[in-house]
Amino acid sequence: MSKKVGIIGIGNVGASLCFSLAVRGICDEVVMKDLKQDITSAIALDLSQSSCVSGAFTKVSYAQSDEEFCDCDVIVDKSS
Repeated sequence: MSKKVGIIGIGNVGASLCFSLAVRGICDEVVMKDLKQDITSAIALDLSQSSCVSGAFTKVSYAQSDEEFCDCDVIVDKSS
């Protein structure tokens, strides 16, 4: 069964959580959202490449709409 985690708020804590989930293979997919979409998309690309290097192959992406969180198993809100 595929596990999907959504993270809202990609600051220090949110980005660190995304990194841990991606490189450890804890879930199959991580979707991120933040007000700064350009930074969030860059972090998603970095983490996606990091997960491949670590052998986890976790799909990491950024959400452009809230609907992308509908099928998440867990949603973490780190926004302030």
